[in-house]
Amino acid sequence: MRFKRDEGFRYVFKDPVHCQFKIIEVNKKIYKGSGKARAIILDISKEGAKIETNLNMTEKVVGIVLQINFNILVTEYIINCDLIWGKPYGKHFVYGLKFKDGYDSVKLTNDLKNIANEKEEKL
Repeated sequence: MRFKRDEGFRYVFKDPVHCQFKIIEVNKKIYKGSGKARAIILDISKEGAKIETNLNMTEKVVGIVLQINFNILVTEYIINCDLIWGKPYGKHFVYGLKFKDGYDSVKLTNDLKNIANEKEEKL
């Protein structure tokens, strides 16, 4: 499945941000059998993120909802998101996530802009 990103601001981390996630829903049914898995966030916007993990979910991408947990600056974000696409990447897997409503997208955007500005000032 191809997914076209239309957001105006996507931040690519030079040093990827570590995160944890768990599966919370499969085919609109609550899923309680998932423990937490680790991943890194490769890039992010207020609309979604691209993560890399060693967990293979590529066979059943449609209908999976994840809860992702990560920190940006001093803020902890816990965001539910739809798994949009997935593909193998060497010994790992890369996934595209679309964030669901219910989190502070303005705060996330401001945190990402602050990180970008800090990096520019250091140059």
